[in-house]
Amino acid sequence: MKSTLLVSMLLASIFLCFSSTSRAQVIDIQPGSGNIAGILAEDAAIYASAMRQGILALDPVVTQKDGKSVLGRNNRNFLNKIQANAQKATLSRITYEDPAGKTISVHARSGKPITRIISGIAAAPVSADGSGSTGATSDGATTDGAYASEADDIALDATESAWYPPDTDSDVRALILSSDDSIVEASAETAGPNIGKVIHGSDAELKSLRKLEQLINEGRVARGGQLTGYVSKTVCHSCRRAFSEFSNEYNVNGKMYYLNETPDVSDDALKSSRQSSDALLVERKTINKTYFSFSGDIEGNAALPWGRQPFNASALTNMERGETIIDSACPE
Repeated sequence: MKSTLLVSMLLASIFLCFSSTSRAQVIDIQPGSGNIAGILAEDAAIYASAMRQGILALDPVVTQKDGKSVLGRNNRNFLNKIQANAQKATLSRITYEDPAGKTISVHARSGKPITRIISGIAAAPVSADGSGSTGATSDGATTDGAYASEADDIALDATESAWYPPDTDSDVRALILSSDDSIVEASAETAGPNIGKVIHGSDAELKSLRKLEQLINEGRVARGGQLTGYVSKTVCHSCRRAFSEFSNEYNVNGKMYYLNETPDVSDDALKSSRQSSDALLVERKTINKTYFSFSGDIEGNAALPWGRQPFNASALTNMERGETIIDSACPE
């Protein structure tokens, strides 16, 4: 009797373990290469275009260190800081296909609303000759000493939609959304000088997941689908945890490809990913220099359409082809 009971308990344990394992969802995070640089460069141009339109709409006045006040678009130091900020922001594109085959791409940039970034940079004294520090943080947000509430950032970011391509059935921008009632949360640091602090709350990946969560909850797409994403930097511990929780909650599988920024790696996949990362950096410099030049015609350019370049793991990067995606996209 005892042996029969033990066997039954063992079989039950095996069944439960197998069932749990079979239900577990996984979003595999790995280094990527191929034409990911080109894919994310499309979004880099869109965000540079939006920032340019923000500068023209706000037309901020900056105070030079010599005491003179000038328009920000006429001050090279101000524009250098804007360019550095745009260069450092993390870019993410996540494409989701639900069980019925409906596909939608979510585009995201890390950091605060554009208005806050521009205002923060404009508030600091600038030199007249273009020298000085960038004043930009690693995630693309500018530290201006002002800490707005989440509700304020949500409202401000929504008003800036006019500077971006309009949402479509296949492409949407990841606006800043409330963290209330969302399973997508940033995690506090567990080590280092920022231990106990949340420093990744504005990451592009978190914005993308919250937007996808909203689309699922609104019925735009169904849960239980496949996710394929690209991000311009290594995925941090906070975002890795968010992907895991999102995957389990919404029954989502897939892959998230990141571009490796670490030099001197021996792994072939990381080496290839680093080459793609370098290619994207070069492309973004070209894009940002073009969009943040206001000499001559300063009319605002129309919002660019969302990029539709498909992923090709074996494609050469833009840098290797010696091409640029902005030849026909940037303002004249």
